[in-house]
Amino acid sequence: MKISDLLDEHNLKLFKGADIFFSVLCAIFACILITYDDVIANIIMAMVMGFVIRRLVDYRNHAIAFFIITSYFLPESVEFISKFSNPHHANCF
Repeated sequence: MKISDLLDEHNLKLFKGADIFFSVLCAIFACILITYDDVIANIIMAMVMGFVIRRLVDYRNHAIAFFIITSYFLPESVEFISKFSNPHHANCF
């Protein structure tokens, strides 16, 4: 994410569209980690919510990464919650 911050906030150019590319790349890696483990998913979402609460989603690259991570996390969290709220699910632990 720091590469995309450097490119977007300080108007540096690595190549055309690099700030957006690295934001999407960072969000994709976060989504892979969200898929990997539920604890890591909650940590990533806590970091994202911390950015929102502190009003650090202030540039275009932050908004893109926030949207991708949040839109990927929400369906994953619904699946996680439904797995533990189903009383007929025998292998929930």
